[in-house]
Amino acid sequence: MFGYDSFELSEANKAYLDALAKLLNKNENLYLEIRAYTDSRGTKEYNLNLSELRAYAVKSYLIRKGIFPQRLEHFGFGESNLLNHCSDDVDCSEAEHAINRRVEYYIAPKSN
Repeated sequence: MFGYDSFELSEANKAYLDALAKLLNKNENLYLEIRAYTDSRGTKEYNLNLSELRAYAVKSYLIRKGIFPQRLEHFGFGESNLLNHCSDDVDCSEAEHAINRRVEYYIAPKSN
């Protein structure tokens, strides 16, 4: 989803988020939790901050598309939940590292 050391949304990211915004705009009873992650390169503190910036970039984009901020929660988890073996000091390809640079979305109906 994101390039190395970046929280900038690509055009492909924006196209996906546009579709997500349409879904949320059509279903005003849905809420979205945004969870962002990084690869393991860099310090844990840096990666936590970077993941928070990524999550906020997604949230900000959706707000600009008409989603009320109260319907969106965002969290950064840094390198805390890697999807593969590419932890600190493990030799991995760029493609393997890219797997861990992601955003996960959890959609739920509004709770009373």
